[in-house]
Amino acid sequence: MKFVVADSTHHQILKPLFWQQWELELHQDGGTYETFNIENDKTVTLYVLLHDTDSSIVGAVALTKCDIPAKAQYTPWMSYVFVMPQYRGQGVVHTLINYVKSLQPCLYLFCRPYLIDLYQKAGFNIVDSVVMDNVTMSIMKWVK
Repeated sequence: MKFVVADSTHHQILKPLFWQQWELELHQDGGTYETFNIENDKTVTLYVLLHDTDSSIVGAVALTKCDIPAKAQYTPWMSYVFVMPQYRGQGVVHTLINYVKSLQPCLYLFCRPYLIDLYQKAGFNIVDSVVMDNVTMSIMKWVK
């Protein structure tokens, strides 16, 4: 498997999957499916993990300058951690996380409560929280 920076084709494939996965969080920012467009967001770099044999998308992960404007003191953020359904449960998420960790000396993320254990196992620690749609999300930090 190899990582590449997402191109337009990757964005077209991933946009509906991202929207389905994170619709509540994206609505929180006042977004709609029509306005959701990370391809043109210069503060986001989306990396795609491609399968060796057919270059199909296995997963994706992004580096984002600021994922929560009210928490701008935290930067950079790991965001859009996504594994295609057919590859879930095979450790791909750890490949995605480790790739982004290799690019930065420090990372932040926010997650729902059920994902805390996953990110703690990857070396992240809770440093803050934020409420989105009546759910308290943990803000976590990793340092090399």
